[in-house]
Amino acid sequence: MRFSPIPVFLFCFVLSTLTGFTSAAEDSARVYTVFKNLEAKYADKLEELAKWCDEKGLDGQAETTRNWAKPVEPDDEIRVSPLPDQFQEWNQKGKAAPAKTSMAKDSKSDKSAKSGSKSKSKSKKDGKRSRSSGDDDDDAAGNDSSAPFGEWGTGITDDGTVLPPKDPKLVAEWENQFRMIRLNASKDYLKLAKKAVSTGHVTFGFGLLMRTLREDPDCEAARKILGYSKTKTGWVTDFEKMQMKMGNVWHETYGWIPKKFVQKYEDGQRYLNGKWVTAEQDAEYHSTIERGWVVLTGHFEIITDASLEAGVQTGKKLEQMYRVWKQLFLNYYATEQQIRSLFETGSAKFTPIPRHRVLLFKTSEEYVSYLTSKNMYTPGSAGVYVHRRSGKKREGAACFSADSHDDHTMYHEVTHQLFEESCETAPGKGSKQNYWVVEAASTFMESFHEAEDGTLAVGGFNSSRMKGARIYAVNMDQFIPFEEFVLVTGSKWSEKLRNDYYCEACGMANFLVFYDHGRYRDVFGRMLFDVYSGRDTKESLTKLTGADWETLNREYKEYISQDADAIKGYSF
Repeated sequence: MRFSPIPVFLFCFVLSTLTGFTSAAEDSARVYTVFKNLEAKYADKLEELAKWCDEKGLDGQAETTRNWAKPVEPDDEIRVSPLPDQFQEWNQKGKAAPAKTSMAKDSKSDKSAKSGSKSKSKSKKDGKRSRSSGDDDDDAAGNDSSAPFGEWGTGITDDGTVLPPKDPKLVAEWENQFRMIRLNASKDYLKLAKKAVSTGHVTFGFGLLMRTLREDPDCEAARKILGYSKTKTGWVTDFEKMQMKMGNVWHETYGWIPKKFVQKYEDGQRYLNGKWVTAEQDAEYHSTIERGWVVLTGHFEIITDASLEAGVQTGKKLEQMYRVWKQLFLNYYATEQQIRSLFETGSAKFTPIPRHRVLLFKTSEEYVSYLTSKNMYTPGSAGVYVHRRSGKKREGAACFSADSHDDHTMYHEVTHQLFEESCETAPGKGSKQNYWVVEAASTFMESFHEAEDGTLAVGGFNSSRMKGARIYAVNMDQFIPFEEFVLVTGSKWSEKLRNDYYCEACGMANFLVFYDHGRYRDVFGRMLFDVYSGRDTKESLTKLTGADWETLNREYKEYISQDADAIKGYSF
């Protein structure tokens, strides 16, 4: 899998950081030019190498080299690929070590699970981990830098054609040149990242960090910033290190379990209250949410009476979504000082955040009954995030039913939970104005999905809410001007529950994230922080964007009207 390059918007936020210009608009334009020149030089080097491959008859290698320089992220989506678990270092012969997965496999999906269980349970010894088991301090995902070849010396084209073996010496020379070009680029990106962060431009710096890891997934300085530790053969987070220290391994079906239990679990046994029982007996014991299974991941605690397997799968989905959320909303959950400290020393002091609690009920009926008994049920809901305050103590849980199969609702409600529980928030957010931004973030994260190339993606004109926003604004001419929409309070929103509110909030989120290469992307996180902390005003959006209402309305309509033929004839 190839990396998803970081969008060019990141380079537009440097402003006067690198050049000392006085005009923000002039800074943005000139820095964008600097970035384009940097990328052009990098592309030239790759093309020069590709032409050398052409001359030597290395067709597959030439194609791989050219493909590496191509952008693969659409203009309307953010795509994130997991970082490799194991080292991508090259051996002395110049061969790239292929990326490996480390999870113990489910015997139902792998006929050789039992016979291979001994090798599967080597996670602790080899420092292996699951990419979806949850990262303790991983603030964002990078991209998969698997070796571009399968069998050494054979090229693989985009259509899957395996080319015949080439001269090993020529192939090794290509590999070395390809790697050196990337390593040099990685060093340049990391240097710029540290410079940007030291002068306050953390979003730009964080994006450059991702570009650093695109070119060198084993860059120790960049890995350390993301909370990874180096083991003998790979990278682990603090949470994974703790699990391994306790003798646990991550199992794709059963989650974190003791290494010595893997075979018995795959044979249908379960460890319950100090003794081994059948899977059926285990399920009977955990048949109520009060005695449900507890599944721990890096950032979530899932309690469920549906099944252990359902809890693990939910945990994996939420950890994947969490990676994208933390990358997108960096300037919400971390201060500039914390980010500077991370980039300068590789560590920073953060207030510990308890795992986010999720209740997964077996049936919709149980979901309704339980929440009703707690006076927390919202009629007609398929999922909800509920929280209470007792002095400074906050208690919250996202609640869903396993039989609803509604992941979009789960992502929506958990997004509310992440914003509420990741920082100290003020009560009554959106009670005076700007409630739109609370729902904008959640409707935007509803679109989380796995893209066709296997990467994790969010956004897109094809998401249901975004289609709705486009239909209302373009086809039906039902657009609420921003200066009016920001005045909608939380109570009015809850009273009306209008579909056009939710759709326009999603449209505004996409606009802020993607318009003009992400010109306003930083504004989204700052707006959320101001609203959740009670610092917002009616003019917050215009102050943060530097644009008046007329300009914002015009730019929004310009953005949302793209490719209008795709929604032609649709209405509500």
